[in-house]
Amino acid sequence: MAFGRTQHLLSLGLCVGALLCLTRCSTETPETLPASEVGASKTEVWDRGPGGGGGKRAAHAYIWMSPDLLAQLPKSGRGWTDLEKFAQNNFIFGGPNTGKFDVTLFEKTNDADVLALAKAMVFVRTSFTWTYRQDIQRGVREIMDEWSNAAAIDCSNEQLSVARNLTSWVLAADYVGLDEPLATDFRQWLGTMIDTPLCEYSDCVRDDRSLREIMLERPNNWGTMTMAALAAVAAYRDDVNLLGEVRRVFDGWLGDRQEYADFRYGDLCWQPNPALPVGIGPPGSTIVAGACSYPMDGALPEELRRSEFCVTDSTLCDAAADCDTTTSGIQCTAIACPQNVCTSAAGQFQYNIYIHGALSGAVVCAEILSHRGYADVYGWEQDALKRAAQWLLDRQAEDPLHPWWFNGNDSFVPWILNAAYGTAFPAAHVNTVGRNMDFTDWTHQSP
Repeated sequence: MAFGRTQHLLSLGLCVGALLCLTRCSTETPETLPASEVGASKTEVWDRGPGGGGGKRAAHAYIWMSPDLLAQLPKSGRGWTDLEKFAQNNFIFGGPNTGKFDVTLFEKTNDADVLALAKAMVFVRTSFTWTYRQDIQRGVREIMDEWSNAAAIDCSNEQLSVARNLTSWVLAADYVGLDEPLATDFRQWLGTMIDTPLCEYSDCVRDDRSLREIMLERPNNWGTMTMAALAAVAAYRDDVNLLGEVRRVFDGWLGDRQEYADFRYGDLCWQPNPALPVGIGPPGSTIVAGACSYPMDGALPEELRRSEFCVTDSTLCDAAADCDTTTSGIQCTAIACPQNVCTSAAGQFQYNIYIHGALSGAVVCAEILSHRGYADVYGWEQDALKRAAQWLLDRQAEDPLHPWWFNGNDSFVPWILNAAYGTAFPAAHVNTVGRNMDFTDWTHQSP
């Protein structure tokens, strides 16, 4: 009888234990899906993004680098020190959108977005900076509230501003895990804001193109920054339809016109084949203009056509438009197309800042795609992003007076490329932060 009662109690204990385990697993452990199935289809009844809000939870594939990998990174060295120090800055809530850390999407030189990312990474790595998580949640709520507040619209709410700022806010929310109902509100808002018309330039009227339209139309830094932002939104919401659209457009920008070729290009003077314009020059391509031959393998034609230079030609402009007041006479601004450059600008490519911005967006987009089922993205179009970086490095060697290589707020790019390609491109620790991403000197440092 003692043995039978013991056996009965043991059986009862196992049942209770199993019930407790079942309850715990259903509330704390995400559903496990094979890697090949994560993000395989968009769920109609609920969003399968992080946070668990709005319905059933699925396996959480982080947008950037997983917390498990962040936990393996050292809490020492220049990369970590700079990240931790930067994270100690304070957000400005309810500000006029003119300060460095004002919480807003509507200011393109604002750093609140990368501050959110810094706080999120430090929170994940240390597990005790809980105020950072609360600050991020408050910031997410504020950018959503501002979006619907007509009084908050100002002349800086162009699509480029929103695209630059949105990416890091989404990554930060992904890392800290938003509480309900904020988690559901944020995912639902992201699903609609990408199609909201925004102003462009300084018309201060929200009646122009949406982020999605900019991605589909602009093959320059505006377009690539938006590709990165929409890739982050798609990954966060587990929206495979949007992610597939971003993938297709991005591949078309890299050079596969069969994937996508509906961009609206400007002047085609720097396109190796004007009949088939692309975002990055194909392997081995060149442009011959007069006595000059320009290597276009890895070049960004749409950005090069935006370069200008000063030329002595008083018939083209008046004194008020003189672009070089230190030189006698009147110098006019000339578009730096190949023939003009060859005859009037010493034959050299004319430096501009747009190339760096375009590649900053493109590389972030590629990195997000690489974590969401497109592991071979860096090899697309014969290593297009690697060729673009090499093109910049070659220009730096032939024109050392201009900062062709990544510097300042785009210095995070070479760290990602070196990790992706196994290259040794120059990569530096800097004191400025990126426009849409940063801290890769910690997250993507060499082992």
